[in-house]
Amino acid sequence: MTTPQVTTTTIAGKRHYIHPTTGQTVPSVTTILDVLDKPALTRWAAKSVAEFAVANKQSWIGLPDDAATDMLKGSPWRTRDKAAATGTDAHSILESFANGVVPAFLPPGVPPAVVAGLAEFWTTHTPKVIACEQTVWNSAIGYAGSFDLIAELDGVPTLIDLKTSSGVYGTMGLQLAAYARGEEIIAPTGHSQPMPKVDAFAILHVPQNGKKWQLVPMDVTDAEFNAFIMARGLFAWRSGRENNIVVKSRTRGAA
Repeated sequence: MTTPQVTTTTIAGKRHYIHPTTGQTVPSVTTILDVLDKPALTRWAAKSVAEFAVANKQSWIGLPDDAATDMLKGSPWRTRDKAAATGTDAHSILESFANGVVPAFLPPGVPPAVVAGLAEFWTTHTPKVIACEQTVWNSAIGYAGSFDLIAELDGVPTLIDLKTSSGVYGTMGLQLAAYARGEEIIAPTGHSQPMPKVDAFAILHVPQNGKKWQLVPMDVTDAEFNAFIMARGLFAWRSGRENNIVVKSRTRGAA
């Protein structure tokens, strides 16, 4: 008898996981954290449109207004999707190293600095892999997510999250806290085991912009997990009650 695998589904445009044995459906950690206010994202989107408009005048200036508007307003999300694809490829390369395999084929879209950074991290720290690219599950609070790497660094069990974004931010600690408080981890094969104990946290920052990679320690405490729980509550409210609070008044007939 084969063990069922973890699957995902989309509910109201949000990513959810389905437990392979209980059938419980829960939102992903990153979906939950999307409720956080991210003012930097608004500034980035505005800057991205402006930069695209300046660099690509000839591609939109002669278009009808609607077509030009669609091209310009979509530029941040095209950039985002390209960066996300590169991030996915970088995670695959990290997983190859964790499995003891030097990737023979590297995705063409991954910047050389990212590939070099991942290889240098591995040779510099020689992590002893405990688990890699598995699903964390917390049925009591109701969430799941895929962590990147749990490994011993200098003998210390460390939860490591790979980021290829331009910076490292405090909110990333909430993601690490959620992963660390999982009740179980589930391998791609469906095999489940208790969440391993971790004593340290770090972001492996390998930016796509060519800057030097860094292993950034993170001071993750109960405060970060409590903040994540509050975000989980806000997500639940926005997924349900938010759309049912306004009471639709009945139209009064003429006297």
